[in-house]
Amino acid sequence: MQRVGMVFLIGLAGVLVAGAQTADAPVAYRRTAPLAGLAGAAEAALGEDGVEEVVRELVRVARTMPEVPVELRSRAVALALTFRPDDREALVADGQLARGVKAGEVKEGFSAAAAAQRLGDAAERILLSDGAGALPAGAALADVARRLGFAGKGISGVAYGVVPKWEWLAERIPVEDQEAGTLPAVTEAQVRLLVWAGSGDLEVMTATVTARQMAAERVESPVKFQLPPEWTKPAQAAADWGSVLEARAAAIRDLLGPRHEPWPRGWMAELGLSKSQPGFESAVFAGAAVAADCVMAGELPDPRCVLALGLDRGGKLEAVGTPLQVLAACARHKVRHVVVPAAMISGFTDWLLLNPGEWPRLMEVALHTARTPQDMLALSREERASLLAKADRLFDTTVAPLRGRPDALAALRAPGVVANLEQVAAWHGQHLSAKLLLGVAANKVGGSISVAASLQEIDRRSGALKVQPKGALKKGQRGLKKTPFGQAWDALNSVRPLVHAEARTYCDEMLELARLLDRYAGKWPPDSVHPFPDEPPEVTKQRARTRVIRDGLMARGK
Repeated sequence: MQRVGMVFLIGLAGVLVAGAQTADAPVAYRRTAPLAGLAGAAEAALGEDGVEEVVRELVRVARTMPEVPVELRSRAVALALTFRPDDREALVADGQLARGVKAGEVKEGFSAAAAAQRLGDAAERILLSDGAGALPAGAALADVARRLGFAGKGISGVAYGVVPKWEWLAERIPVEDQEAGTLPAVTEAQVRLLVWAGSGDLEVMTATVTARQMAAERVESPVKFQLPPEWTKPAQAAADWGSVLEARAAAIRDLLGPRHEPWPRGWMAELGLSKSQPGFESAVFAGAAVAADCVMAGELPDPRCVLALGLDRGGKLEAVGTPLQVLAACARHKVRHVVVPAAMISGFTDWLLLNPGEWPRLMEVALHTARTPQDMLALSREERASLLAKADRLFDTTVAPLRGRPDALAALRAPGVVANLEQVAAWHGQHLSAKLLLGVAANKVGGSISVAASLQEIDRRSGALKVQPKGALKKGQRGLKKTPFGQAWDALNSVRPLVHAEARTYCDEMLELARLLDRYAGKWPPDSVHPFPDEPPEVTKQRARTRVIRDGLMARGK
């Protein structure tokens, strides 16, 4: 692959710190699984808010206290996932992606002693609740608190007749020593993403992050972009170009920081792109985040998957292209799985409502929606949470026999097919293709398109009405062929049932404008009027009315 792109160093608050190799090398765990069946005991004793506070405290211990032994940090994360197995910040069906747990904001004066006190108090409440699962849940939490320095009266698990059986986690918390300078488990990760091409279409680019050993000298800046000659500063770039790059890097750092134990010192992440890009699109940084996360986690990205989204300066997901452009790019490059931001859900629904005959394209590609960057990372893995993987396999085996069939719609409505798609949606609640296909099968895709899509569609279909050159109404229409104004009226009237209620008045006023223009076509100006305006006064008045309504919708952010 052509190495155009940049070299960047991601310093994750001590998580991925480029610099000299040291003797006191950090160690890292790869994946942590929860103890089964203890979440209910904690919630019964502490309440939902109390459990949330305990989880935040455990994550703080694991993520913000490097002096704590790695085994204890791993146990803290295991308990956090035990009490909140759905991991709530990421798309996790069975608690399989431990690194999705996000660290809470560190309070001033936070210390191991303070954490021990809060966790110990919670452990006592669980142990005293005497509910189902209270003993193992409380004992495990008490053990973490005691190892942090909690000295509560009789808090040890032995006093309650139970000892935390951490051997249960022996196979679930693999702790791997990674000494500084040793080779990471995965040294290169490639992620495919959609970017704008010179033709105006979306094309597939490959972003590769490679782990490389650095020289011994320290790098002072926690995040640094080193731009090669191919990546020149765009002419339209802001004067604070350096701060723009730093903001992009900080978004990646903030995303990956809470997800990882320390990475070996003395390594850098080098980003390469398969083709040159003029500037720094958000899509490139989304690909860099996924690839860097895979390298740091020792996992691989899904080679079938393409990212159709970007990561903005604030670390939020944004759309890349329209639904039609995404689907067209997937068809050209034979993409079967694509991750899109949740903000595009309404766009795909609009596309399907406006193009109902195009629904078979949803069988060609599995659309996965990401609500957060954590979702993006979870959905782009080759090894996904088990229920997500089962959903992918079931979707593929269900729709594959339907592709290309002349009776595909009837086959889609077969009870077995519908049941399978419902199961896919139950296992993977953000499988957009499955949900839209269920709507097609039930003939219930949606009642109307969004307000934004309504405005775009009305404007697109009323092009002949917008600007009329002088004398345009002199021309009539020969034979039975309709005038351009009559054709615009038909186009607007056909889409009116789909127009959002808030844009319905605008559509009606445009229909009235089309009717007036059609009525005067070939009849203006009348011979008796000299001089004459370009169009009849009532047409001018109607045109102004439509403009006021549209401006009002735009001003309200519609």
